[in-house]
Amino acid sequence: MYQKHGVANADFLRVCGRDCDGTFLPAGSVLVAVQLTDNNPVKKVALDYVKKYEAAHGQGSVSTLGAHAWDSGPLLSNTVPAALKKARPGTPEFRKALRDSLEDTRSVTAAYGVFNMSAQDHLGFDQRSRVMVEIVDGNWQLVKLGSRRAVSCCPAVRASDPPLPTRQGWNRPESRSEWPLD
Repeated sequence: MYQKHGVANADFLRVCGRDCDGTFLPAGSVLVAVQLTDNNPVKKVALDYVKKYEAAHGQGSVSTLGAHAWDSGPLLSNTVPAALKKARPGTPEFRKALRDSLEDTRSVTAAYGVFNMSAQDHLGFDQRSRVMVEIVDGNWQLVKLGSRRAVSCCPAVRASDPPLPTRQGWNRPESRSEWPLD
């Protein structure tokens, strides 16, 4: 059985537990951060997020959705200083500078993945931002690439694979000059 990433939360496991063993889902690597290899660029930041989240909300409560919000911190820390050099906060010029700085983001490691954004890609994630997870004994288990389970559930995904597709055409103005700045 396959699920989508929206089930990647403690309540889903609480409700279905071992009845969902053998279920696969793509998820952000933060869900299985402790199981990532030590050379995974996301592991350290993801573990920091998990530690702080669970200190506030209890052991085993980690939220992949919360990681998305958490990741705004590293993104803003990277982009706001550059925007401040170009314009004063609260002005249309500052909002444009902030957008331009976000679009120039390269190699910012966060809890959910490594951001590399552009004017065409506001998601900014490559293959390092997702993993395949299986529910085993009522818990999340990272499916290791090259394992028998990985071959049976999904094609191999490598960091060298092309970036994820962008969301072009989703109610987005074609011209950057049409994008709202406020």
